[in-house]
Amino acid sequence: LRDVDVNNLTDLANRGRQARQMIMNAGLPDEVIHQIEDAYNVISNGHDVSVAVRSSATAEDLPTASFAGQQASFLNVVGK
Repeated sequence: LRDVDVNNLTDLANRGRQARQMIMNAGLPDEVIHQIEDAYNVISNGHDVSVAVRSSATAEDLPTASFAGQQASFLNVVGK
């Protein structure tokens, strides 16, 4: 990213696509997957319930501003 030209929207889009693909290919550690599944099982109580899944980052909820879910939000996610 050192040589990124922030004025070149095509280049920015390509780099963003590459970065997202790298993250998607990395996957999640099994422990994180199990914690998510366990939490879903607790709130669903054996039923299919819809939940919201949103991006999260450090310092996204500040006393004067909130950026929760700004990067991505998925609504009505049901099941695993």
